[in-house]
Amino acid sequence: MTAFLLLYYALLVLWLPLLWPALQLYGWKRGWLLAVAGAGLLAAVNEVWQTVWAVNAIRLDALLFSVVLTLLYASAVGVLYGAFRRRFAVVLGVALALIAGGMTYQWTMAGREGKRLTAAFDARNALLFRAKFRMFPSSCHEGNYSLANILSGQRVADIRRVEAFKPSDANGDGKLSKDEYKVLLTTLGFANQLETLFGQRDVNKDGFVTAEEYRNPLPQ
Repeated sequence: MTAFLLLYYALLVLWLPLLWPALQLYGWKRGWLLAVAGAGLLAAVNEVWQTVWAVNAIRLDALLFSVVLTLLYASAVGVLYGAFRRRFAVVLGVALALIAGGMTYQWTMAGREGKRLTAAFDARNALLFRAKFRMFPSSCHEGNYSLANILSGQRVADIRRVEAFKPSDANGDGKLSKDEYKVLLTTLGFANQLETLFGQRDVNKDGFVTAEEYRNPLPQ
């Protein structure tokens, strides 16, 4: 953003060259050029005040002043061109185009970089959440959950876990023995936690995990 600020500072002093032609004109044209110069002076004074006495991390006022000053300077170029100060109008117009174009480019690149950093931050957080909940299977129902579901407090059962119940019920009796439950956990990647998870699922301690026990949330 350093380049953006330098271009912004150049825009803030662009009103100075308007004073000379303004003094040579008469009527409303002189009044308008002086008004544009006054707006530029006001923006410059505001920048000095913001820099010295009001240090803000987010400077939305700079963007606002940039847009307003660009429009005012563009109108001044039109006035000068219509008043037959065309050489001066061309020089001012080229300077304005270079400054405004550079600021637009810098702002666009800053926006893209912000999106890239946001995406990287979200991806990093998602990995951290998944790593955390893999460490505590009882907190995530032996499944993986999206960052959005975790942040919103919604615990949605993993589809793979639900779909794995019937194929694991080898004899079709509607409940899983310890060996059948081991097959299920192997499918889900939690075979090394068989004793802990089976004990938590087998609520009535009959040696089987029924479909109802399997669907219910694990005790915290």
